[in-house]
Amino acid sequence: AEALDVAFIDPANAGDADKPASVTFGSPTFVSTGATLAAIDSDLGRLVDDLSNNGSNLGTAVWIMRPTTAANIARVRGTGGAAAFPSITAKGGMLLGIPVLTSENVPIVGSPGTTSIVLLNADGVALADDGEATFDVARHASVQMDDAPSSGAHQLVSLWQLNMVGLRAERIVNWRVRRPGTAATLTGVT
Repeated sequence: AEALDVAFIDPANAGDADKPASVTFGSPTFVSTGATLAAIDSDLGRLVDDLSNNGSNLGTAVWIMRPTTAANIARVRGTGGAAAFPSITAKGGMLLGIPVLTSENVPIVGSPGTTSIVLLNADGVALADDGEATFDVARHASVQMDDAPSSGAHQLVSLWQLNMVGLRAERIVNWRVRRPGTAATLTGVT
């Protein structure tokens, strides 16, 4: 699930033979201007304006961010101490009248770690998923036991000799952005 989420949302994922490019790859990107109420309001407004100016339907749009990002937005106070964005929580909610999806799998990049907020028109993404996974069991295989396997000659471990079982799970999911202007990303979010 983590690999699927990261592949779907990571702006750095250009795609390869094993996975499609993320829905944010090549989409407009804006850098956060700060953590004050005025900066947050301006940054979110830039994302909304970008999608609406590119013909996206904001009625099918969703925000995608980390739960900690959503919780920090919920903590922002306006004049008089009232919550500036009262409908958002770490579990989601609404932000500027648009639903919020939270995921721990929105990437953290750089040092100090920053993340992103994505505004995605869900109607602009074509998704193919039959909802099924296949599971295979192997007892008589030799495998390379390495956290970072590579090609070439390596020492192999016999599952049979060590009385071990190998499990493989595969799930085929594919997506494609149907039209430009489907996503906009705010980077550098602290």
